[in-house]
Parts: sequence; C-alpha cells; structure tokens
Amino acid sequence: MDEELRPSIAEQEYFLREDVEKLRLLALKRQKRMARAEKEELRRLHWMRCPKCGDELHPVDFRNIKIARCFSCHGTWLDEGELEKMAGSNGHKVVDAVLNIFRG
Repeated sequence: MDEELRPSIAEQEYFLREDVEKLRLLALKRQKRMARAEKEELRRLHWMRCPKCGDELHPVDFRNIKIARCFSCHGTWLDEGELEKMAGSNGHKVVDAVLNIFRG
C-alpha cells in the first residue's frame, strides 16, 4: 500500500475515539433500560471475576492503587481513573495517546 494512502496516526486515533464513543453511548442506553434487579444479579455473578477467563480477581496494591489481578490468566484490570493515576504527571506519550482515545 502506498504511504500516501495509509491513514495517519491522528486519523487512526480519531476513528478509534469515534468507535469508542459509539460503544460508550450504546452501553449507557443499555444500562438505562436494564432493571435494578437485573443489574444486581449481574453484579453478584461477575463481581471480582476476570472478564477474560472467569476466575477470581484479587486486589493488589500497586503504587497506592488497588488493581485487580487474575493469577490464572495473568490479566490485570483497572477501574476508571486508575490508568491516569498510574501514568502520573510525567505524561508518557503512549499512555497519553491511549487515554485520549478512551476519554469521554
């Protein structure tokens, strides 16, 4: 493929942000429709369970942040805002790029 036909990184990030925003809005609509009892049942079934393998998640203290770690598949899961806390004020370019994609 010619270099001039490839989308730039900025274009790729733009379209990824657009896709993430669409998914966020769909999730918000789904949450509004979901009954309270159904939400509680889902929470009971999935709370502190690995979304990848389903095994139990364990809280691990990392840089004063409680992150969820699966010792079965070795996945590490972060709650909202925890990635920003881990990145700190140093502002690493890669982390900033990822955060920009998922900011609402």
